[in-house]
Amino acid sequence: LVLLLMATTGLGLGLIVSTIVPIFPSMQQIIEAAVSRPAFLLSGTFFYAGMMPEDIRQYLLFNPLLHGTEIARSATFGRAHDWYGDLSYLATWAVALLLFGLLFQRAMRKRLYQIL
Repeated sequence: LVLLLMATTGLGLGLIVSTIVPIFPSMQQIIEAAVSRPAFLLSGTFFYAGMMPEDIRQYLLFNPLLHGTEIARSATFGRAHDWYGDLSYLATWAVALLLFGLLFQRAMRKRLYQIL
């Protein structure tokens, strides 16, 4: 379920980006530098949330991908650490991004057909 929700989050974000970039080509560099790289670094790939001080952790937990990584780790390693993943938070982001991405694609389809 966690992997499905993380994939759905990626799909929703991909739909949004694939709509923005053809209309505004310069946004590709901005999205890559300001969204993709920080999201990867802050997704919990190199650390788990319990390693961070409380004041930093509260901001890192706004990232839904960190929740997915934490839940996947807890499923793999059990309760060796305090895990901070929230499945409902991840699911909310996944559904919201997917719906927004689909609606955005639908709303901009005529303009995308003209460009492509």
